[in-house]
Amino acid sequence: MYIEDLAEFEETVLTRFEKRFYLGLQRIQLCLYLLLGCFTVNRPSAILHLRYRDLKVSLQRDPDGGRHRIAIATTHRFTKKYLGMKQINTFVFPEIINDPSLMLSIHTYLLGILLDDDAFKAPNLKSMDDIQRLAIGKNRQKMDVPLKPSKLDHYVFYFGELLSYLEVMFMRRFRYGSGTRINKSGEFSEAEQNLIMNHANIGTFLRHYLTREVHQLDRVIRGLGRDSAIIQAMSRIGASIDRRRPRDIPPELKATISTDPEVQEAIQKLEAFKSRDLDDSRKNHDKLDQLKRRVVIDIKHQLSGKAMDEEKRETLGMELPPKLIDLLDKLITWPVSEDVEAEWKRRNAAVEAAHTYCSVREGGPQKGRPPKRAAPDPLPEVDVKRVKAEEPPRKSEAVRAREHIVSVASGAEEANRPRACFHCLKMYARPQEVTRHLRSDYLPYLPEQGPIKCPFCGIKLEHKQHLRAHVELMYRTLT
Repeated sequence: MYIEDLAEFEETVLTRFEKRFYLGLQRIQLCLYLLLGCFTVNRPSAILHLRYRDLKVSLQRDPDGGRHRIAIATTHRFTKKYLGMKQINTFVFPEIINDPSLMLSIHTYLLGILLDDDAFKAPNLKSMDDIQRLAIGKNRQKMDVPLKPSKLDHYVFYFGELLSYLEVMFMRRFRYGSGTRINKSGEFSEAEQNLIMNHANIGTFLRHYLTREVHQLDRVIRGLGRDSAIIQAMSRIGASIDRRRPRDIPPELKATISTDPEVQEAIQKLEAFKSRDLDDSRKNHDKLDQLKRRVVIDIKHQLSGKAMDEEKRETLGMELPPKLIDLLDKLITWPVSEDVEAEWKRRNAAVEAAHTYCSVREGGPQKGRPPKRAAPDPLPEVDVKRVKAEEPPRKSEAVRAREHIVSVASGAEEANRPRACFHCLKMYARPQEVTRHLRSDYLPYLPEQGPIKCPFCGIKLEHKQHLRAHVELMYRTLT
């Protein structure tokens, strides 16, 4: 899943109101959660455990002499649970001047959340205009903007259980897509890539993350070079998306369903309705005219800096609250001027809109449950006592373990190694668990020298190494 797919998903989150939250803050947090997953290539636990003490906001002096830039640094501590805490990574995100999409800007959402929570230590920092008026002292490169000590333990994402349904699909897909972009960009060394991905070596990426699809090998062999644009378009998760495909069937389209050939066949079999034909040429002509009008409208809005046309705004206005419409209007814009002041105003307006929407009450998820399924027919009664009396007596675990070891050693079973311990006659799920059990619970307590009796067959052996060779040869058990 690449950044192009994330842009479409973020737009869906902000323009679809079928899924409602209790507060607009939750919708803003969901957008920020996805951006951090894509830009930091982190696991879900590292993002959901992010607290205010893990954030650092600062003003950085522009080396080219322009206006200062806002930089946000995030430190992720819970990167991986296996084998304990890993080394901590910090990701720094300086402000992007003339950002082509404020919808993909971490600053827009995170600064909006901090302003809504009144998290800055300075009491008079209440808006982006206040932050913009700050100046960096002479002979200094940066100035930190601290947060309130009383809020340092607050979590950035209060609704982790609400976001958990995205963990498997989206967060893992971000690691695959963003990891591939990092690997192919040439901007990071192999050591830096391992640090970002929290991998011990590059072998983990090659085995589990690198795609097994090889594109355009014929072009490379013929010396024509690879077309990266078409490769990217073919491999992204949104390649099959068709925005013309309706999510809800309007009444005028329901009438055209009966013209489908398969539906016609079913209608004839079920003695259904009369079919009717549509004029394909007229329909294609209407589509072409609509496309030409759409192009003219897009050019007009690009020149004005607005990406949302009035028709779409009116359509969304019938479904979305006004403050969400205002947020979309500020996010879906393009930079139309090289003036830094104009870019500051565009960015500040987006942050203030996110700040305002955080306190909007959406009303929570829609109530009601789906209808219950009809209860299945009751099963016939079974005489449990008679069935138990007819069952053969079950063998104990020790008997089953002994029979399993003998069967594997004699070759009656196709398994390479037994799943039972020859010492305690306990069954395990895998042969590796047997080896781990013997190395930790049995072998350390045996003497190195002296006669040792095999607990399975009773033969006396000279020393510990003799016992290990004996069980490997006779019972195929590795120690």
